[in-house]
Amino acid sequence: MGWEDLLVRVDPKDYDEGMPSYPGIVLTVHCTLKGAQVGGILGCVAGVVRWRPKTWTLRGLGLGAPLGILAVVGKSQTLDADGIIDRGYRVAHNRLQTATDVLSVGGAAAGVLVSFLFRRPVLPLAAFGFVSGSTTGFANFIYEKTRSD
Repeated sequence: MGWEDLLVRVDPKDYDEGMPSYPGIVLTVHCTLKGAQVGGILGCVAGVVRWRPKTWTLRGLGLGAPLGILAVVGKSQTLDADGIIDRGYRVAHNRLQTATDVLSVGGAAAGVLVSFLFRRPVLPLAAFGFVSGSTTGFANFIYEKTRSD
């Protein structure tokens, strides 16, 4: 039991269809993205309040991602390998979470593309795209949850 359980490889044939080979890594990436998404959105909000959205968004992303990693490592101390496998499986099959992650990473990729096309600094536009995609994903998540309940 501990962080080394995050690196356990499972044979997907022994589980339901669609089981990831490394569910602990799926869980770690998920928590890292969630930390970056929350940090980026809160940083953007703080930046609007302080009239420095670019600076605060980058700070939020820079703080949120490591906090997401620390959260999953901390939580792994209370889970055994089966608990990590279960959570990794549930994360991999949660349609709304996956859509939010795809939108946030897609937004970051769009920001990088725009920065190359218009010869602008990459990091601020990638951060803006990531936060925009995250916000869209969160809004979609809330909409779908309220609609289905």
